[in-house]
This record gives sequence, structure tokens and C-alpha cells, in this order.
Amino acid sequence: YPIVQDGDAEHTDVLHGIRWDRPKRVLLPEIIAIHLESEPAPMGVNWKGRKTRRFGPAEDRARSAANPPVGDASSAPQPVQYGR
Repeated sequence: YPIVQDGDAEHTDVLHGIRWDRPKRVLLPEIIAIHLESEPAPMGVNWKGRKTRRFGPAEDRARSAANPPVGDASSAPQPVQYGR
């Protein structure tokens, strides 16, 4: 995995996971994730930022539009360097 995120969702899960020491990280094989779509769209359409409508009740979408996310990939947690 790259060390620096390049403005997309490239390895956000890994950056989040390495915030904990290795002994405290485990794979939970019984967890199943389902990705919900707000509208029909090609795979990966939101990879470099949201292009599709937000998912959820209309009032939640209006609130999200009025309060967009702050920051960018450069504000993501920095990875832990092991064995260096």
C-alpha cells in the first residue's frame, strides 16, 4: 500500500487500522458489509470524492450539502512505521 493517500479512498481502511498496535488488530470474518447506493452508478464513481447523491432521508442529504466535509487526504492519520 502507498504511504501517502492521493486524494481518493485508496487505502483509508488500512490507514484507519494501523492506528492500533498489531496485537490489537484482528480480522472479523463473520462481519459482512453491504454497500448501499443512492442511485444507479458505475463502480467506483465516488472513488475520488462524492459524485452521487447522499444516501438517507432528504433532510440528512440537505444537512450534508450545507455542511460539506472539512479537510482533505493530507489531514488523514499518518501510518505507523514498524521496524524502521
